[in-house]
Amino acid sequence: SERGDFGNAIASHRKALEILPEDEVTLTNLATAYQQHGDYEEAVATLRRALQLKPETGNLYAQLAQAYLALQRLPEARAAIAAGLRYEPEHATLQQLAQELQMQIVSH
Repeated sequence: SERGDFGNAIASHRKALEILPEDEVTLTNLATAYQQHGDYEEAVATLRRALQLKPETGNLYAQLAQAYLALQRLPEARAAIAAGLRYEPEHATLQQLAQELQMQIVSH
């Protein structure tokens, strides 16, 4: 089953982290697996760990913002986007998320 595949992915990324706990690529992959599994709280926690290791990475902020949006945590999504754009002002995904968030605020 697809859910089983994500469960396996989560387990293998967790195992890799036991060996390399400071590996932000593994953390990012684990966060992606959590998001695909619908476990956005775990994705947020994992991405925050990755950002402690690589705080200047726009992609991590974009992924974090998407997880916050899935949780309807708009202020935190907005903060993640703003932080990411400070490091990478030209980051296309962050710019797009910022526009989407702006439109959501206007339409609500």
